[in-house]
Amino acid sequence: MADAGTDPPAARITELVASGRVVLVTLGGQGSGLLAAASVYAWLGVRVFRAPPETWDDLRQVLDMVESIKGTRPPALSRRALA
Repeated sequence: MADAGTDPPAARITELVASGRVVLVTLGGQGSGLLAAASVYAWLGVRVFRAPPETWDDLRQVLDMVESIKGTRPPALSRRALA
């Protein structure tokens, strides 16, 4: 496992993910900024996150959303419009 540190640049993440290693990122900041950063890191391939306990529920939702958008996880709820 490669520890990328706290809020590393995207280029560093891309380099570590390309090497085939599991990447750990420590999320700094608070609120929506922390969640936005987590979504970008997840999109780039980070698989392990260290975050404050009070953000875990929201962070889990963000990570599920990113997986659904990427197509690696089915959506929790899908609706089909009927015309």
